Amino acid sequence: MREEYAMIIDIIKSAYDTNTGQIVHLVGDNNFNLLEAVSLPNVSIKIQEKVYIGFGKRNKIKTIKNIINHSKLSSFAQEELENSIERIIEEKQDFFIDFINNMRPLTKKKHQCELLPGIGKKYMWNVINERKKSKFINFDDFNKRVSLGIDIKKSIKKRILEELKNNNIKWRLFNKKNPVNLYKRN
Repeated sequence: MREEYAMIIDIIKSAYDTNTGQIVHLVGDNNFNLLEAVSLPNVSIKIQEKVYIGFGKRNKIKTIKNIINHSKLSSFAQEELENSIERIIEEKQDFFIDFINNMRPLTKKKHQCELLPGIGKKYMWNVINERKKSKFINFDDFNKRVSLGIDIKKSIKKRILEELKNNNIKWRLFNKKNPVNLYKRN
């Protein structure tokens, strides 16, 4: 599944000028893919701006060049990535709560819930037992009913960052790596 929208996390100073477009780094708001793109010429873009990158008419981004690794991001982009992920988690709270309400076992000994930082076997059972009573309705409801000692949003953010930093991670919950050719226009 390809990204439709992404947030700008860095604008790269390069040989390109505004007449040919600028190199930008983006994070997709669906699969959290890290992307390198070229903006359309003579458009105003800014950090933390949400832009359309799907098929059809784009008003800010000309083309997606590559999917990039976390290690290729500048320290500035890494900081903005964390801010963007927090914003995306907040904007897509319903998606993440639905995910929590429907987490399943991965194997006989491992559950999706355990992949979230701060949740081991003990807290996994707290989460499962609480959602059996009633589904979680939002992050505050989760934090109130399952006292982890950490905010569930922070746990989700840590997991997303872990998936972005580690290319060899066994199980991915949120970052589904997509081939760059999904973003090319025909």
